[in-house]
Amino acid sequence: MRDFSPDTQETLHQVEVASNGVSQRLTALEQKVEKIWHSVEQTRKIYLWSLIIGAVVFILPLIGLAFVIPQYLKSVNIQSLLQ
Repeated sequence: MRDFSPDTQETLHQVEVASNGVSQRLTALEQKVEKIWHSVEQTRKIYLWSLIIGAVVFILPLIGLAFVIPQYLKSVNIQSLLQ
């Protein structure tokens, strides 16, 4: 270091220690953000698959009914129901 006064040297040392503390806190925060990101991605995938499965369970039967109901109506003899 240059020839600074003892007060200035002490201040520079404090700034250096504080920057190390900030660096450590930043690293800890980065790790926490990474964990949160993984959790959010997992939640997003679960939600996507829930949506896909829900659509399959609800929409496929509706499509099947669109074909079954007309066939059923053709096979029902209305005259026999009225008697």
